Amino acid sequence: MDGNEYLHLQEWLVGRCYHKSFADIEVYLGRYKKGEKIVVTVTDVYDLLSELGLPLLNSSSCHVWLESCGTGHRTRSVMLRNQLAVFNESFQLNCGLYDGVRIVVFAGGVSVGEVVVSASRHEGICTFMLVSSPGCDTAQPCGKITVEIHRRIMFDPQKNCSSTTRGNTANYRLYGTMLTRNDLDGELTKNLRLSLWAYCRQSLHTLDVIASSAYEAKRYLKKLGSPPECYEVRVSLKHWRQKSSRWDSSQATHSTDTTMHLTGGRNKAPRGASSKPREVYAIIHSGLNHHRTNPFRVDASGAAQFNHPVVLSDVVPERDEVLVNVIGKGFPGTDEMDLGVVVFPFRDLKIREAKRLTVPLVRNAATSHAHFEGVLQLEILAVNFTSKSLCSVDAELRRSHLRKMLYHYAPHQLHRVECFLADSAQGDAQVLNALGAVRGRVEIERAPMDVCVVSLIDFVHSSAVYVRVYLNGTSILCTGKVSGYGTVAFNKKKNKAATTVMLDDAQHAKMRFEVMESRYMSSKVICTAHMSLRNLVASHENTCVLHLFDSHFNEAGRLHVTLKSSAFV
Repeated sequence: MDGNEYLHLQEWLVGRCYHKSFADIEVYLGRYKKGEKIVVTVTDVYDLLSELGLPLLNSSSCHVWLESCGTGHRTRSVMLRNQLAVFNESFQLNCGLYDGVRIVVFAGGVSVGEVVVSASRHEGICTFMLVSSPGCDTAQPCGKITVEIHRRIMFDPQKNCSSTTRGNTANYRLYGTMLTRNDLDGELTKNLRLSLWAYCRQSLHTLDVIASSAYEAKRYLKKLGSPPECYEVRVSLKHWRQKSSRWDSSQATHSTDTTMHLTGGRNKAPRGASSKPREVYAIIHSGLNHHRTNPFRVDASGAAQFNHPVVLSDVVPERDEVLVNVIGKGFPGTDEMDLGVVVFPFRDLKIREAKRLTVPLVRNAATSHAHFEGVLQLEILAVNFTSKSLCSVDAELRRSHLRKMLYHYAPHQLHRVECFLADSAQGDAQVLNALGAVRGRVEIERAPMDVCVVSLIDFVHSSAVYVRVYLNGTSILCTGKVSGYGTVAFNKKKNKAATTVMLDDAQHAKMRFEVMESRYMSSKVICTAHMSLRNLVASHENTCVLHLFDSHFNEAGRLHVTLKSSAFV
């Protein structure tokens, strides 16, 4: 105990702690130990994953929240660019010997990950694993944070209650019995990390606190049982191509969104990004593994040859999956681009038998706007295990049908095609049959679509205007001029306000309506409206009233249109 003011309680404490466990004794005696002030410097956060498990490249704001003994501190907000946010901010916290420091990382106003750190265990620069959904069974690693921890020597002259620091000099000491940094990566902590990941994910964010006490670590291992058998998998990326005539979706050529952002749940185009990257690299994430390949040059045809095999260790084949995300790099100073995602299971691998695949990449993965764009060749090899579940011989045919079905009905699951195929002992057959029974046909129908612009409602402009209509970025209709204020009707023949076009894919089609102000020798867009063709009734005239907004997001009226096609689902 600190000091001798509790020395007269020695015999009483001995009796009090009789027949107690070591952990209970440590906690009990901790009440009589003085707290101390620690200095925590938040250096940076990197390799962040979004709440959907996808790499988070850029965000308009990112900050860190630190909390200890009921007192919190917040860093300033900085830009998250290319999976990195740098802070270099220091905070002084009150922290007892057995208190933890809770660290939470936010991006775009959303909590990304959390970790609880045992301050008494560390001295100097440390890197910790962030965990998403802490306290839940779905918790998983979602990034890393680098902090620097120091404990200042606190002295209490003449039994004063206020503690001071000796000037501005850095006077530090280790408090209590410290474990070295090597202990953190030792066999005991490694086994604890694997056991928490396999059996008790809700406690994964408290790994550092549990590991700070050898007694607690052993108690957890005894409670959870022996760690699961873990194996190694080698993932080798071979070839990537930005465009593929075989795989690309119909709207891939009109795609402008290339990066996922956490800003109000919207996708925004990356700053200064080009649709043609100069270099590409891949992020490979699986369970407790996170790797980034070297960048490779993109040739004139929009292709790149990868030469960076990655070995994933501590893999649990029955539960783990591997996510591969191809990232594009443009000119220096520009944001990186998401070029596609795909996820693979380990449940259908044979030992020393390489699984070679050529798969389409999914842009805007885990959203309703997901689509195929680009193709990736890779090889997955089980180094020292064989899975029990193996796909059938006609997997390629069923894989093609499942891609069509998910693309048509569940695009947010499109990047998980291979996982669906390995979800049962017979792989793809059961999954496909079950989905087919519920969803019905999987072929995408191509049929004509009738488009008619009916009227402008509550229109705030009185000048002569006309409407231009776009389907997937291609102009399909330009009406004649009309004038008026309030409600203005279009004549179907006189104003050329109707047309018929071929519709290839109603589920992923987008329409844009531009109201143009007619001027002498020029025109100007004064307001626009957008719509998706999902959930429209097939072979019936669908009446749609769309809100028009100007460039300042002020409502300028409404647009009345009708659409009819047998291709609607």
